[in-house]
Amino acid sequence: NIRQSFGLSEYQLHAYIKKHQHNYKKHIDSNTSQKIASTVWRAVQDVLFKGSKAHFKRYGMFHSVEGKSNKAGIRFKENIVYWNGLILPVRIRKQDLFVKESLALHTIKYCRLVKKVIRGKHTFYVQLVMDGIPPA
Repeated sequence: NIRQSFGLSEYQLHAYIKKHQHNYKKHIDSNTSQKIASTVWRAVQDVLFKGSKAHFKRYGMFHSVEGKSNKAGIRFKENIVYWNGLILPVRIRKQDLFVKESLALHTIKYCRLVKKVIRGKHTFYVQLVMDGIPPA
């Protein structure tokens, strides 16, 4: 395959990212860097096979990161997000029955941290990707 001979495949991109990820090991774990590489690969596929244009993020415009599983990297356990030595308590509304029921009935596949600017202030959210069907 000509693409693979030039190192243009998802897993070769993972290997390339792994070499450079060590410079940011303090901030980005290997699972998160692999997930970023997979996102980049999907964008490359769109450019190569669907004729879409590449869209580049400026420095500081990266608004979300996610892990590959809830076992390593970005993890959520007992209303706390753990990531590379960071311990981030999560506030959940007491009246939010949907969240309580979802956490009680389903397992977490992976977590995503999202930064939003609300009234000029940076606010961070955790999005939990769950297995199964959402409660009614």
